[in-house]
Amino acid sequence: MKIRLFRLLILLFFSGLAFGQSDYVKKLPLVSFELECLSENGVPVDGVNVKASDHMVNLKDKFRRDTGKSGKNGKTSLQLRALSVIGVYAEKAGYYSSIAPTKGERPFDMRFRFEPFIYDDLDPRRNRDVEPPMKKEVKLEASITLREIKNPIPLYVKRVRMDIPARDVWLGYDFEIGDWVKPHGKGVKSDMRIRSAPKRHDPADPNGWTLLPGVATLEVDFGKDGGIIRVTKDNGWLAVSEMKMPHLAPEAGYDKLPILKIKHTTFEDSSELEKIPGNNEYLLRKANGYFFRTRVKREGDKVVSANYGKLMGNINYRPAQLDDAWWGDKKKNAPAFGSIEFTYYFNPTANDRNLEFDVKKNLFRRSDQWIREP
Repeated sequence: MKIRLFRLLILLFFSGLAFGQSDYVKKLPLVSFELECLSENGVPVDGVNVKASDHMVNLKDKFRRDTGKSGKNGKTSLQLRALSVIGVYAEKAGYYSSIAPTKGERPFDMRFRFEPFIYDDLDPRRNRDVEPPMKKEVKLEASITLREIKNPIPLYVKRVRMDIPARDVWLGYDFEIGDWVKPHGKGVKSDMRIRSAPKRHDPADPNGWTLLPGVATLEVDFGKDGGIIRVTKDNGWLAVSEMKMPHLAPEAGYDKLPILKIKHTTFEDSSELEKIPGNNEYLLRKANGYFFRTRVKREGDKVVSANYGKLMGNINYRPAQLDDAWWGDKKKNAPAFGSIEFTYYFNPTANDRNLEFDVKKNLFRRSDQWIREP
């Protein structure tokens, strides 16, 4: 199907060169697209500027893009000609804009796909030797949730890529310093602890991408009474928003996931396991991101002080042990017991659950920490 679609694109492109752009544009389906813009509470948002365009080929033709603005019902209707994919961008002052949900797509829009061809039950698509007829019209409806800009604040935000300096022992990482706790770094407080049990490479693989048999594991925790909360689309993850996670970290619920365990049987095959409190069993879970709580102080059963943060996306673990560095200084000739990658946002003010990051005010002043996602 992809080959036939590409072939059709080439045909339409050269037809446009030969007969004029409007001739081949008229062959594309006329897409009527209705977008509903909603707040996080499900209330219609008016005055949202919406742009849509055909993504597949040249956008010079005005018939292959359209713009509109949502009304009091939060809806706007656009019309354009397109082949299989349209990109949509929504923005309004006081709200975070929409962005693409997947890697490799434009950083400013959502994509909506549709089937441009007409198939019948007697002749399924995979058995056709010729292109089926193209649809004249296509109707699409969608909705988008816009997250409001409330109170962006300075935070410690860092994208971490680091080698793990020891195996089978708990190692502390200081979010405010941005380094391992002594003696492996300059850190003082163990805001996050990890324990790595990597595997060796299989010497029979000359490319070095095969592990010896068995399971490599990474365990992560956030100290006594700390923990993490998974964020998915069911509890606030917005994949198509500039700000993907809710403004505030939850106040409670961290005791349900005190330890996160990630296991690998190969480089690609990984599972994320949740430790069940009170026993040694684990449950398989998935997440788009995490809120975490650390530096917890209690008076009896009550938490009187804690610091909050978030991990944007997943924790990536390289499960192989090396005699030299993955990411570190190879000149030091120090082994790497696996490596870890993640991006964290840390609020240094105790009991402040606000994690809406002002992207111009990273408390890490280094230029390599210019992270643009709030």
